[in-house]
Amino acid sequence: MTTESTPFFPIFDLRIRTPRLELRPVREEDAFALIELANRGIHDPDEMPFLVPWTKEQAPDRWWHSFQHYAGQWALLRPESWKLSFAVHWGSTLVGNQVAEAEDFPASRSAETGSWIGREFQGRGFGYEARIAIVSFLMDGLGALVATTGAWHDNVASIRVTEKVGYERNGEWLKARAGVPTLSPRFLMTADRWAVVRPDIDVEVSGLHAALPQLGLA
Repeated sequence: MTTESTPFFPIFDLRIRTPRLELRPVREEDAFALIELANRGIHDPDEMPFLVPWTKEQAPDRWWHSFQHYAGQWALLRPESWKLSFAVHWGSTLVGNQVAEAEDFPASRSAETGSWIGREFQGRGFGYEARIAIVSFLMDGLGALVATTGAWHDNVASIRVTEKVGYERNGEWLKARAGVPTLSPRFLMTADRWAVVRPDIDVEVSGLHAALPQLGLA
């Protein structure tokens, strides 16, 4: 684990902690570790929970494209448009990936979230706790007014986590899935609702002040 501070790219020093988890912005070593975790499986081979079916791609192309995906986030991050991928750690063990992304956040105060947990770590509440961490970071740390997310209609586990956190349904998208039009329910969390439904789980954010300019909030 890299511990030194990074004043030239302060986003890397962000930390979001819950009683069991620590979310750290993905660095190079985390990208490789996430690729290895994904190699061990995220979902049943006959299922596809992702809007972009990246887990269907064969190695080594999937490895290359996955690393390029993370590297692209570092290269393209700017105050008016950002996508933050966090490596989700349970102690010294990497268990998954939590993402938040936004366009023109200072004006919109709106962000979208997505996530995955390695199959071997599913069913332990890590996805739920990581989602609470990221919504708290957005709402309480950055002053977001809205957080959105979505899932395919048959991704029951993801929808259950979303509803347990307290999101409300907010319509549906019709998206192409393996060439077939498929419904993707949408979910919405507002700051007002978060103040009421926020789960009683402590969330601590560190390194935020130095990172605010990169997020357009200086």
